Amino acid sequence: MKLLWQQSDFKLYRHQAGLSGYQYLIVENTGITLIDTGLPGSHASILQGIKNLGYDHTDLKHILITHADPDHYGAARAIGLTCDAHIHASQIEATAINAGSMSRELHPQGLEIIYRALLPLYKTPPTEVNHILQPGDTIDVFSGLIVLDSAGHTPGHISFYSPDFGILFSGDSIKIRGHHLSIYNGGTTWNLESAERSLMRQTQYPVKLICAGHRTLFIS
Repeated sequence: MKLLWQQSDFKLYRHQAGLSGYQYLIVENTGITLIDTGLPGSHASILQGIKNLGYDHTDLKHILITHADPDHYGAARAIGLTCDAHIHASQIEATAINAGSMSRELHPQGLEIIYRALLPLYKTPPTEVNHILQPGDTIDVFSGLIVLDSAGHTPGHISFYSPDFGILFSGDSIKIRGHHLSIYNGGTTWNLESAERSLMRQTQYPVKLICAGHRTLFIS
């Protein structure tokens, strides 16, 4: 676990389970919120990370899913069953998560063919989503975490924004390379125009830290 942000009433950690990108944990006095879960099998690493921080797995109360790709919700079922945590996602992504699938077809280009070829190795079990989120909803964590529409990479992709702290959890709606922000514009993206609009919307918010699916960026 890497500590990214700390104030008197919360701590924000980044975790990486294997090669599956980043997961984020918001630790508050009222419990822990996990944003995205990594690939199937990542649950052991995440739960051990929580234990290493000095907490019990029962302290994990909420699992927020940005979108229904295996590297973002693959371990949700195992973690949810172990911790009795509630899983949250948008309606479109929840339908796919409930079926153990993705919310759009892939059209791999170039090296992305390797990614598609590896997908059968990461078969994701059907996972029950407990709460459906809609853009504009406010989640009662992190002094009020706002759900943003960030569709494009997938049709129901959502992000989570903390106006109090200027922290954005963007999943795969933002691609970070150095200090440059863009979209994932290959065959893994459902709709390029929607993705560009989502990127523009999100960058209009006052943001100090972007917690994306595969990179983290502090903005001075």
